[in-house]
Amino acid sequence: MQRLLVTICLVLAAGPAYGEWTLVVGPESKGMQAYVDFGTSQRNGNLVTMWQLSDYTTAQEVGGTTYLSAKIEKEYDCAEERFRILALTYFSGHMGGGNVITTITPNEKPWLPVQPDSLGKQIWEAACTFEGSQDKR
Repeated sequence: MQRLLVTICLVLAAGPAYGEWTLVVGPESKGMQAYVDFGTSQRNGNLVTMWQLSDYTTAQEVGGTTYLSAKIEKEYDCAEERFRILALTYFSGHMGGGNVITTITPNEKPWLPVQPDSLGKQIWEAACTFEGSQDKR
């Protein structure tokens, strides 16, 4: 928990990185680094929409094809500790590079609970505590 708080404080102290990926979850996190783009975040009351980039050290698989990174647009409910996926694109290379493997825009976007002590919890906290998100009320 202390490492999580230090990570969030470092991200917030660095100031907003508009239009850039900011590391939120580092390499000690089971072969994956997670970045967010605070410059595209939008707040509407308790809801925050933000892009996440997941970059993997080893190839992952979707539909029989391997990928090394994924860009995910998520909506976070800061009051209810839940999130949902709005769009998802898998890439053959690191950091959203290489070829697009597939893009998914779910018809149904169910809310999922944020699991305690998870990587998703760290990203949810970064989204919900970032004061630079644009309020679109």
